[in-house]
Amino acid sequence: MNVTSAQLRGARAMLGWTRQRLAVAAQVHRQSIGDIEMGRVQPQRGTMQRLVVALESGGVVFAEGGFVAIKPAKMEFSAIASGKSGQ
Repeated sequence: MNVTSAQLRGARAMLGWTRQRLAVAAQVHRQSIGDIEMGRVQPQRGTMQRLVVALESGGVVFAEGGFVAIKPAKMEFSAIASGKSGQ
């Protein structure tokens, strides 16, 4: 599946990750992430794979049709960890 720059931006935002956080997780330069997200460069296949794997390990799901979501288990854990579990 092809992941777009907009999907990358959205996925990173959903996780609340900075470009620096993603850069460390994916072992990609922070500036490269900015260039990719802004559509200034077309990333190499290996770079895109590292970005996608890092975001998926954080709980993101990339779906066909351009959809990006957070896995429900990750959302539940995040709510519990932040004290917003509705209790």
